Parts: sequence; structure tokens; C-alpha cells
Amino acid sequence: MKNTFLTLLTAGALLLFAGSVVSCGSDSKDPEWEWPDPEDPDRPAAEKPRFIWVDAAANFPDFANSRENIARDLAKAKETGFTDIVVDVRPTTGDVLFRTTATDQVAWLGAWLPGGYQRVERTATWDYLQAFIDEGHKLGLRIHAAINPSRAETQLRSATRAWSSATTSNGAGPPTSTSRAVSPTS
Repeated sequence: MKNTFLTLLTAGALLLFAGSVVSCGSDSKDPEWEWPDPEDPDRPAAEKPRFIWVDAAANFPDFANSRENIARDLAKAKETGFTDIVVDVRPTTGDVLFRTTATDQVAWLGAWLPGGYQRVERTATWDYLQAFIDEGHKLGLRIHAAINPSRAETQLRSATRAWSSATTSNGAGPPTSTSRAVSPTS
């Protein structure tokens, strides 16, 4: 039994080694594609989109209360050749960075700042996502909103659990149906 195990282990190790040697056989360091040269009139610049991700939590201290900072960074993105901006509008907290009646808007996020981890408040009253759309479109950029759907499910499950415990403790019990469709404008 021990010899069979050692034989199988050795054979597996040899196969793994052989596979890695074969898969690493290409010496080519040249990419299979190239970024289009913006100065080349024969090659359209819109040939291949260039995306940049704007993470909600990482950029919150800079963008939460400043449309000017959003405009400044979108202009830099445009100058460096980006065509599409993906704006994270549902950070890990479960609330959102756009106007809706379906859930709460972000009031604050924690962020690492020079003085350590701090609470950053959002005091602005303008729509965060709409600011990206307005400023981006002025520059000819395409704006995309990214939403983490699992945060909505987690928030709903927590609220349902809290409601269920509260109603069960007073004997009311859960209703026969607690689900409804939620749209961003409802």
C-alpha cells in the first residue's frame, strides 16, 4: 500500500512538472495587441475601450463632497487615454451613492487617511453618481455604475431576521408574504 502511494505521488509530481515546463515554453515578450496611437490618423482611437475603476471606499475622502475633485480626476483620466469610467456606487456597507428611495444613501465611510483610520462624512446634497455622469459626458467619457448585488441581499436578510425576532417575541409571527420587488425608483 505504501509503495502504491509513493508511486502515485511520484507520478503526479512528474506530471505537474512536465505540465509547467510545457506551459511556460513561449519566450515571446510582445503582447498580442497594442494600444492605438492617438496621434495616428489612420487608426481610430475608439478601436479599443480603456476602462478605469473608481472604487467607492478608496476614493470616498476625495470625491464624497467635491464635484471639483471628480471633474479634475475625470479630466486626468481623459488626458491619459481612458474612454470608460466604472463608478462603484454600492460600497461594502450596503447603502448607495446615488439618489433612490429603495435604500439609504451613504452617510459616511471609514477610510485610511494620514492620521489613521477615520470616519469620513458625506455632507454634500448632490447626487454622487450623477456628478460623474455630468462631468464625464462633458469630456466625452462613457460612465458605468457598478453595484455589488450581494450587499442588497445581505442587508435584506439582516432586516428580515431582526423583524422576525421582534414579531416572534410578541407572538405576532411572520406574515404570509414578506417579499416585494424593489426598483431604484420605487
